[in-house]
Amino acid sequence: MALIDAIEKKNFLVNIYEYQSKFNQYINPLFTFTEVKFFQYVRYTKDSFWQGFCSDQKSFHHNIEQEYFVSHFAEDNFEEYQTGFFFLDSLPANEHEKKHITELRDEFNIGNLFLISQKEKDYCDFFILGTDPSLSFNNFYLNNIEMLKKICFIIQNKVANDEVKKLLPKIKIPKSNNLRNPFYEIEEQDLLSVFHMSFLDKYLLSRCDKMKLTVREKDCLQHLLQRYNSKKSASLLNLSPRTIETHVENIKQKFLVKSKKEILNYFEKVNII
Repeated sequence: MALIDAIEKKNFLVNIYEYQSKFNQYINPLFTFTEVKFFQYVRYTKDSFWQGFCSDQKSFHHNIEQEYFVSHFAEDNFEEYQTGFFFLDSLPANEHEKKHITELRDEFNIGNLFLISQKEKDYCDFFILGTDPSLSFNNFYLNNIEMLKKICFIIQNKVANDEVKKLLPKIKIPKSNNLRNPFYEIEEQDLLSVFHMSFLDKYLLSRCDKMKLTVREKDCLQHLLQRYNSKKSASLLNLSPRTIETHVENIKQKFLVKSKKEILNYFEKVNII
């Protein structure tokens, strides 16, 4: 299957990474956060848990800006927790867990429920995200390593950056200073670059036809990823080198980049080449 066709395939949902020594294999989700309507964060330790909620639903009975609360109890299953990404309907669940999931769906009118878990030596964090019932898996693209960083950093730090708030408009950031020890240390000067979704991500997620590449542009991009020059690409496509360069310029405009190297960097980031 051609590379371009592969990244646009609707069922291209699973791509497993090894990320530094602290992670085992996990699946990392990337989807449009404007479509997230419910969020729950829970941290489990061996003797307690603390949690908080975010939601854009007016009927939500918890205060969005409340302090995260701590409950003390013995968590017998702590050692069994693992780092990973899960679609909650696919997990084995007892009757109590199934009832809880059903209640969440009914109360907040949630369709899909996703669980991201991050296991460390002394704690395990869970990020539960719920989407609108009208959405399906076809709206999700699972492949970007940076998204888990963004989620963890946002939830574990009080972020007041306007650019971040624009990027994630419907995930409310609690006014709490209780969240410490982020998974990822991010330098202040790198904050914008970390939180800006790349144009490739927007392109892959977009439902807007004008952002999509034409057939010829896809052909040229395919050759570009294979490191073909304009002359060789022109010969293979029966076009002039000047026409090839025009298509490449159109690609650069759609990806909002200035060079061919930047295009290649986008694809390297998502483990395509």
